[in-house]
Amino acid sequence: MNSSVSTQEKKIFLEWLLSKFEAEHCTWLLEEIIQDERKLESIRFVDSLEGCSKGIFITFEQGIGVRFLFFKGRIKTRDVYTAFHELHLHRDEAYFIAVDFPDKTSNLLYQSVMEANEKEKENMAQIADNILEKLLMEKRIQDLEDKVNESLDRGDMDAFHTYAKQLKNWKKV
Repeated sequence: MNSSVSTQEKKIFLEWLLSKFEAEHCTWLLEEIIQDERKLESIRFVDSLEGCSKGIFITFEQGIGVRFLFFKGRIKTRDVYTAFHELHLHRDEAYFIAVDFPDKTSNLLYQSVMEANEKEKENMAQIADNILEKLLMEKRIQDLEDKVNESLDRGDMDAFHTYAKQLKNWKKV
Protein backbone atom coordinates (compact mmCIF):
# COMPACT_ATOMS: atom_id res chain seq x y z
CA MET A 1 0.00 0.00 0.00
CA ASN A 2 1.89 3.03 -1.25
CA SER A 3 1.21 6.59 -0.31
CA SER A 4 2.60 9.71 -1.89
CA VAL A 5 3.09 11.15 1.61
CA SER A 6 5.85 9.73 3.79
CA THR A 7 5.14 8.29 7.22
CA GLN A 8 7.46 10.93 8.67
CA GLU A 9 5.36 13.74 7.16
CA LYS A 10 2.19 12.17 8.54
CA LYS A 11 3.79 11.79 11.96
CA ILE A 12 4.94 15.42 12.02
CA PHE A 13 1.46 16.61 11.06
CA LEU A 14 -0.26 14.51 13.74
CA GLU A 15 2.21 15.67 16.39
CA TRP A 16 1.61 19.28 15.37
CA LEU A 17 -2.15 18.74 15.44
CA LEU A 18 -2.01 17.33 18.97
CA SER A 19 0.20 20.17 20.16
CA LYS A 20 -2.05 22.82 18.63
CA PHE A 21 -5.54 21.51 19.47
CA GLU A 22 -7.13 19.76 22.41
CA ALA A 23 -8.13 16.36 21.05
CA GLU A 24 -9.90 15.21 24.23
CA HIS A 25 -11.17 11.64 23.89
CA CYS A 26 -9.32 10.78 20.64
CA THR A 27 -5.82 11.90 21.71
CA TRP A 28 -4.81 8.35 22.56
CA LEU A 29 -5.89 7.10 19.10
CA LEU A 30 -3.82 9.74 17.32
CA GLU A 31 -0.85 8.98 19.60
CA GLU A 32 -1.26 5.27 18.82
CA ILE A 33 -1.13 6.04 15.10
CA ILE A 34 1.99 8.20 15.58
CA GLN A 35 3.78 5.34 17.35
CA ASP A 36 2.94 2.62 14.79
CA GLU A 37 4.73 2.79 11.43
CA ARG A 38 2.27 0.39 9.76
CA LYS A 39 -0.70 2.49 10.88
CA LEU A 40 1.01 5.62 9.57
CA GLU A 41 1.49 3.88 6.23
CA SER A 42 -2.18 2.94 5.99
CA ILE A 43 -3.69 6.34 6.76
CA ARG A 44 -4.48 8.89 4.08
CA PHE A 45 -5.39 12.49 4.84
CA VAL A 46 -8.10 13.73 2.48
CA ASP A 47 -10.29 16.82 2.21
CA SER A 48 -13.42 14.80 1.56
CA LEU A 49 -14.44 11.34 2.68
CA GLU A 50 -16.94 11.04 -0.16
CA GLY A 51 -16.43 7.75 -1.95
CA CYS A 52 -14.14 6.36 0.78
CA SER A 53 -14.94 2.91 2.14
CA LYS A 54 -14.00 3.80 5.71
CA GLY A 55 -12.58 6.71 7.57
CA ILE A 56 -12.51 9.19 10.38
CA PHE A 57 -13.69 12.76 10.48
CA ILE A 58 -12.22 14.94 13.23
CA THR A 59 -13.11 18.56 13.64
CA PHE A 60 -11.63 21.04 16.08
CA GLU A 61 -14.07 23.89 16.50
CA GLN A 62 -13.47 26.68 18.96
CA GLY A 63 -16.07 26.70 21.70
CA ILE A 64 -17.35 23.26 20.76
CA GLY A 65 -14.24 21.14 21.20
CA VAL A 66 -13.38 18.08 19.19
CA ARG A 67 -15.94 16.12 17.25
CA PHE A 68 -15.10 12.62 16.12
CA LEU A 69 -16.89 10.34 13.69
CA PHE A 70 -15.79 6.93 12.41
CA PHE A 71 -17.55 5.25 9.52
CA LYS A 72 -17.26 2.01 7.60
CA GLY A 73 -19.78 1.59 4.83
CA ARG A 74 -23.13 2.65 6.25
CA ILE A 75 -22.07 2.20 9.86
CA LYS A 76 -21.26 5.46 11.66
CA THR A 77 -20.17 5.89 15.24
CA ARG A 78 -18.52 8.39 17.57
CA ASP A 79 -16.83 5.49 19.39
CA VAL A 80 -13.05 5.93 19.18
CA TYR A 81 -12.49 2.30 20.24
CA THR A 82 -14.34 1.05 17.15
CA ALA A 83 -12.07 3.13 14.94
CA PHE A 84 -9.00 1.85 16.79
CA HIS A 85 -10.02 -1.79 16.41
CA GLU A 86 -10.78 -1.36 12.71
CA LEU A 87 -7.40 0.26 12.12
CA HIS A 88 -5.64 -2.39 14.21
CA LEU A 89 -7.38 -5.38 12.59
CA HIS A 90 -7.08 -4.19 8.98
CA ARG A 91 -3.61 -2.63 8.95
CA ASP A 92 -3.03 -3.21 5.24
CA GLU A 93 -6.15 -1.39 4.08
CA ALA A 94 -6.26 2.31 3.31
CA TYR A 95 -7.80 4.33 6.12
CA PHE A 96 -8.96 7.83 5.27
CA ILE A 97 -8.89 10.75 7.70
CA ALA A 98 -10.44 14.16 7.15
CA VAL A 99 -9.46 16.84 9.63
CA ASP A 100 -11.17 20.19 10.02
CA PHE A 101 -9.60 23.03 11.97
CA PRO A 102 -9.42 26.83 11.67
CA ASP A 103 -7.32 28.12 8.76
CA LYS A 104 -6.58 24.64 7.45
CA THR A 105 -6.58 25.73 3.81
CA SER A 106 -3.68 28.12 4.42
CA ASN A 107 -1.75 25.69 6.63
CA LEU A 108 1.29 24.41 4.68
CA LEU A 109 1.82 21.42 6.98
CA TYR A 110 -1.77 20.32 6.42
CA GLN A 111 -1.45 20.83 2.66
CA SER A 112 1.73 18.72 2.59
CA VAL A 113 -0.04 15.60 3.86
CA MET A 114 -3.21 15.84 1.77
CA GLU A 115 -3.92 13.12 -0.77
CA ALA A 116 -6.74 12.66 -3.24
CA ASN A 117 -9.33 10.11 -2.20
CA GLU A 118 -10.43 7.35 -4.56
CA LYS A 119 -13.40 9.25 -5.96
CA GLU A 120 -11.21 12.31 -6.63
CA LYS A 121 -8.65 10.07 -8.35
CA GLU A 122 -11.39 8.56 -10.53
CA ASN A 123 -12.66 12.03 -11.42
CA MET A 124 -9.13 13.22 -12.26
CA ALA A 125 -8.54 10.11 -14.39
CA GLN A 126 -11.80 10.70 -16.25
CA ILE A 127 -10.89 14.34 -16.88
CA ALA A 128 -7.45 13.29 -18.11
CA ASP A 129 -9.02 10.68 -20.41
CA ASN A 130 -11.43 13.27 -21.81
CA ILE A 131 -8.62 15.73 -22.48
CA LEU A 132 -6.49 13.05 -24.13
CA GLU A 133 -9.40 11.91 -26.29
CA LYS A 134 -10.08 15.50 -27.37
CA LEU A 135 -6.41 16.10 -28.20
CA LEU A 136 -6.21 12.89 -30.22
CA MET A 137 -9.36 13.83 -32.15
CA GLU A 138 -7.99 17.33 -32.84
CA LYS A 139 -4.72 15.78 -34.05
CA ARG A 140 -6.57 13.35 -36.33
CA ILE A 141 -8.65 16.20 -37.80
CA GLN A 142 -5.53 18.31 -38.34
CA ASP A 143 -3.79 15.38 -40.08
CA LEU A 144 -6.80 14.88 -42.37
CA GLU A 145 -6.96 18.60 -43.17
CA ASP A 146 -3.27 18.46 -44.08
CA LYS A 147 -3.89 15.44 -46.34
CA VAL A 148 -6.84 17.20 -48.02
CA ASN A 149 -4.63 20.23 -48.75
CA GLU A 150 -1.73 18.07 -49.96
CA SER A 151 -3.98 16.10 -52.31
CA LEU A 152 -5.33 19.38 -53.75
CA ASP A 153 -1.78 20.68 -54.20
CA ARG A 154 -0.89 17.48 -56.09
CA GLY A 155 -4.11 17.56 -58.09
CA ASP A 156 -5.06 14.08 -56.84
CA MET A 157 -8.86 14.32 -56.79
CA ASP A 158 -9.38 10.68 -55.70
CA ALA A 159 -7.24 11.22 -52.60
CA PHE A 160 -8.93 14.60 -52.04
CA HIS A 161 -12.42 13.03 -52.03
CA THR A 162 -11.30 10.17 -49.76
CA TYR A 163 -9.69 12.49 -47.20
CA ALA A 164 -12.49 15.08 -47.42
CA LYS A 165 -15.07 12.37 -46.68
CA GLN A 166 -13.02 11.09 -43.70
CA LEU A 167 -12.59 14.65 -42.43
CA LYS A 168 -16.33 15.29 -42.69
CA ASN A 169 -17.03 12.11 -40.65
CA TRP A 170 -14.46 13.03 -37.97
CA LYS A 171 -15.90 16.52 -37.59
CA LYS A 172 -19.36 14.99 -36.92
CA VAL A 173 -18.01 13.11 -33.89
